[in-house]
Order: sequence, then C-alpha cells, then structure tokens
Amino acid sequence: MDVQLLAASADGIEDATKTVSDQQLTFPVAYDVDAKEVSAATGAFYDEDKGFIHATGFLFNRQGTIIVASYSTGAIGRMTPHDCMTLITYLQSKKVKG
Repeated sequence: MDVQLLAASADGIEDATKTVSDQQLTFPVAYDVDAKEVSAATGAFYDEDKGFIHATGFLFNRQGTIIVASYSTGAIGRMTPHDCMTLITYLQSKKVKG
C-alpha cells in the first residue's frame, strides 16, 4: 500500500521491547514518549489521574499532517489494521493529497 507504520509508547525500553516481542511487531516502536507532550501536540486524551494517554490512532499524509485521528477513552474505538487499509484504499482512490 506504500505506507509506513509506527507505534509510540510512554513505556520504557524494557516494557516496549517486551511488547514488540510478545506481539511479534515488525515496525518501529518509539519508547519513553512524553505522554503530556503528545497530548498537547495532538489532542490525545491524557488521563491526569492515571498518568497515561488513552489509545489514539493517527493517519498522517506524507507531509506529516494528521488527516484522520481516532481518540478513545475506553476499551473500544481503536483503529484496526482492516479499518486503516480500507481508509487508505479509499483515500488513494480519491487521490487525496499526501
């Protein structure tokens, strides 16, 4: 599909590495991300009481602009691989810039 995938986590390197291993991830995973900074920059929901960002998914264009975002404050509402592929196929068919 000519896309790149990246995950980011506020977890430290040990927990992030365990997740990569456990889930057999084959794409880059950033770690030690400052959750408050990500929240301020993207609008992702930062839970002050628990100290973390709730699941948030972004689709960026090639210029780095967020063109789709999915914010969740609970156990549902995450972007699935199928959802992303369907959306990307649609956007590419419409020749959306980026």
